[in-house]
Amino acid sequence: MKQKIGEQIRNARLKKGLSQEMLAQLTGSSVSRISRLETGKTMVGIESLLHIADILEVGIDDLLQDFIHYGSVEEQIRNQIFFLLRSCTREQQLYWVENLQAYVDCVKEDNTGDPQKH
Repeated sequence: MKQKIGEQIRNARLKKGLSQEMLAQLTGSSVSRISRLETGKTMVGIESLLHIADILEVGIDDLLQDFIHYGSVEEQIRNQIFFLLRSCTREQQLYWVENLQAYVDCVKEDNTGDPQKH
């Protein structure tokens, strides 16, 4: 568990373009503590995890995604779409939303509901 959370922290830090030194400075922690968190050698408390998520501009659910089990298939699909769009720029998000809407409209007009025909 510690290692998975650490990997998510590391991935979010790298995506944000921060070094371990920079994250340590922003969190008021030491570089060795950040390194131990990222390698799963130590556990992070909930308050620290919230602070790190805030600095990295990610949701706590992003850092805990390997441990969150979503309910229904519909919820899982919505969350998957959300996570995919979240990694895109605003322009890319608009592009995908517009195209998805056009595709949904096309399937509705067909009345078969069969996406294989499109």
